[in-house]
Amino acid sequence: MLYPITSKEARLQLLPGHDVYKATHSLYIDAYQRDHGVVSLNLESLKAFSDTVTVGQRHQLALERSADKVWLESGGWDAGLDLPPAHSTWAMLEYLNFEYLKIASAFEIHLKARLLSTDHVLHVIDGISSGHKILANEQRERPILKAEVFSLSEFHFDGAKNYLPGLKPESIKFS
Repeated sequence: MLYPITSKEARLQLLPGHDVYKATHSLYIDAYQRDHGVVSLNLESLKAFSDTVTVGQRHQLALERSADKVWLESGGWDAGLDLPPAHSTWAMLEYLNFEYLKIASAFEIHLKARLLSTDHVLHVIDGISSGHKILANEQRERPILKAEVFSLSEFHFDGAKNYLPGLKPESIKFS
């Protein structure tokens, strides 16, 4: 048998692996898989946000800023006062660029979850694949709907798993 064939043909022939999907392409099978992907992405986003000092220790940072304000209003060093402790502030400043990177990554993951929740494709469309060139060009300007990809091709089976032709392994860029 020559591969690839459509997933429907593989299912009808009960070929081994006909029910296995490329993990990242399974997001496009149905609403259940899509919603599972949305929840998973949002959980990863929450982990990335919460792992930062800026977000995870925001209450302690607010207390430290309040103490600094009182210290300044009381005269600070001119009044002979010791600087209030600022452990969280120093932790945030020590890795400030890393903090910003993690926060930006969390936003990127969350925005991808929002796109997925409205049935948009998160993968980069391969303009080399037949019929996908127009969508690949349009993807530079706007998000592409899952239905637009499915109008060009359906899931295919490569002898081991199902996949969507025309999708590159990488996801769309943050920009």
